[in-house]
Amino acid sequence: MAKQDGLPRDSRITYKFKTKPFDFMFQWITGASSSGGVEIGEAMYTASQIRDGDSESWFNEFTAMGNRVLKRAHISEQSNNKISASDSYLRCYSYFRAAPIFLNPREDSRYINSYRKACDLFRKGIDLSDIFCEVLEIPYKQTFLPGYLFKPETRLDKGKTLIMVGGADTFVEDLYFYIGPAALRRGYTLVTVDLPGQGALPWEGLYFTAEPEDSIGAVINMLEKRKDISTEKLGLFGISGGGFLVPRAASKEPRINCVAACSIILDFESIWNTKLLNLQTSFNGKILRVVKTRIYKTLINFVEIYRMRWGVKTNEELIKRCSEMKTNAEEIKCPVLNLIAEQEYRQFSKTRREAQLCKKNIKDYTLIITPANEGADSHSIGTNIRLMSQLFFDWMDSRIG
Repeated sequence: MAKQDGLPRDSRITYKFKTKPFDFMFQWITGASSSGGVEIGEAMYTASQIRDGDSESWFNEFTAMGNRVLKRAHISEQSNNKISASDSYLRCYSYFRAAPIFLNPREDSRYINSYRKACDLFRKGIDLSDIFCEVLEIPYKQTFLPGYLFKPETRLDKGKTLIMVGGADTFVEDLYFYIGPAALRRGYTLVTVDLPGQGALPWEGLYFTAEPEDSIGAVINMLEKRKDISTEKLGLFGISGGGFLVPRAASKEPRINCVAACSIILDFESIWNTKLLNLQTSFNGKILRVVKTRIYKTLINFVEIYRMRWGVKTNEELIKRCSEMKTNAEEIKCPVLNLIAEQEYRQFSKTRREAQLCKKNIKDYTLIITPANEGADSHSIGTNIRLMSQLFFDWMDSRIG
């Protein structure tokens, strides 16, 4: 396996956990407070109860918080206080969704069951709100891709449309808390979707592919058939692993007017942190203390999530599948925005090289590096969603607004 320096799953600005993926994921979760996904007090209390590096403790404490908030949601709904119930159900989604992050998705049924419960609560929260939302089943080959269509209340005519996709760690509902309220306030029709390999689709046998233009093309096909939506001003935005999906689709799909990624990945094979992957096979017979063993198991589970999403059993198979996932920047003809957190840009030579390739080969290319001293230093800028939204939409409006 070739050596890669990978992408960060940690932050230079930390809250509590010494286990780097724990602190990264916790910061990502609390970032959703900008969009009503969590309350800081609830998230902080939950973190204070978690044993560092212990996946069971993480699951139990987030589940416990989810159940507390769920009781309040039921009380408000029974009293016909819809706004209060909606707010609580949407926060419930985040806690039940966060709970299984570090479980083994192939061996532990709590992983998918906790997500399914979260999904039901998200939809209940949306139904009780004043948000216009339509659950989508997007035809794709012989099956469907799950998605949501959100429309701004302030505009009934056809206008700007944004398709949003996540990465290898996201579910489609997560994307609402990342971009939804900001998009609706700016008059965008928003479509969020899970592509093969994302969300719950691996449990249905749909894994990541090297040709996301097929699945994104299916989303555009669906939109073109609707009379209430325009695709004449169509933007595409992807975060994390979506940083490969969207530029690759833009290189093959002429119906996309502009594309943004946080951040762009042209060669997916190079993103992997080899040291993390090799935890599966390089235990070296060392006898570790209990806390170390617990952390080791947690990180192995984290790697297993990625192997499951590509439908493989070994790291060698994972790297081989990812070696097929490449984009030729010269083939991208539409305007492109590359949003990169400062830590990621400064620390990882691969990120800088690909940013330079984009600058050299894409005619209308914009690079924005978000600064650490504004709390925007985390991968995919999940720790400052308002700043990310400001930068992204100001650029997007300048291209299709």
